[in-house]
Amino acid sequence: MTTRMVPVSTIISKLQRNIRQTCRMTGKKSDLEVSGTDIMMDSDVLSNLADPLQHILRNAVDHGIEIPDERVLLGKPESGQIKLSFYREGNNIVVCCQDDGQGLNYTNIRYTAIQRGLITENKELTEQDLARLILTSGFSTKSGVTQVSGRGVGMDVVHTNIRQMKGTLDLSSETGKGTTILIKLPMTLVTVHVLLVRVGTRQFGIQTNHLEQVIAPGAGEFYRVGEEITLKKGKNLYALKSLAKLLNMPDTAEITEEENRPIILVHEETGITAVLVDELLDTHDLVMKTMGNYVTNIRGVAGASILGDGSLVPLLDLPELLRLPIQAAMPLATAKGQPENVARATPHIMI
Repeated sequence: MTTRMVPVSTIISKLQRNIRQTCRMTGKKSDLEVSGTDIMMDSDVLSNLADPLQHILRNAVDHGIEIPDERVLLGKPESGQIKLSFYREGNNIVVCCQDDGQGLNYTNIRYTAIQRGLITENKELTEQDLARLILTSGFSTKSGVTQVSGRGVGMDVVHTNIRQMKGTLDLSSETGKGTTILIKLPMTLVTVHVLLVRVGTRQFGIQTNHLEQVIAPGAGEFYRVGEEITLKKGKNLYALKSLAKLLNMPDTAEITEEENRPIILVHEETGITAVLVDELLDTHDLVMKTMGNYVTNIRGVAGASILGDGSLVPLLDLPELLRLPIQAAMPLATAKGQPENVARATPHIMI
């Protein structure tokens, strides 16, 4: 494990060169300030992170930083400021990119989304919802193609690459003040820290970098809002989901206001969601293997691992699972060459 770890500083010169090239092509000025370069990351994670970071920094200059004359009129320094920081948070590496440019043009984003049919004219969206539209495939607010942008190959590719590395991407922007992009990645792709849970008679693993908190049975307050049950913890209200239902597992208990099962709070794109499980089992550092071509048509599963007793445990991608419609999550999957009647006998996951 130690031999796989390399310092973040190994990719910084490439990123600085990328900033200089973009400034020359756009006629802008910008300084890159980097902190946390002594942080160690898995060499595979770091090499896969270099291209997304180049694109994010290029966007910061091209879309965010204003031209020098405009910045002076706005009372800003002539040269734009871009801050790139790396730091550890538990078993994760967090990458934060901030610029002091003009921020996202929400009016332009909304107009482009309407023109492309992504939203209707009367649909009300928050600024956070509008910001996430730039992660849509092919989305670009540029009217023409330049050396830097306008091709429609943008933040959606960055977002896809981050998700493939089992990470998350969040962005926020304030008009006239700049944009912040926050990437959270596992420190290594070799092993993952996993919380094992029981749902029905099956064991599943959940990566702890997706978790905010584990709540003991009976420790929360429950309220019915319409047809949904919500969890109140402190001053916060969380939507409450059943992991069994997300997995389309049969004979699952209904969620009630007298709920007395363990709950895990899960980070997802739109915030934090509370997820019910039947039992919390243990935590392990496991080697995760992808399914490859052996099992097809399974969404919401990051991979699988083998425990010390030889049992096979699917490792869930809970943020993706929560994004799927209930009936679409965990569709009937068959191993290649597996007889159809055998697959039907286990309607949730077949490995």
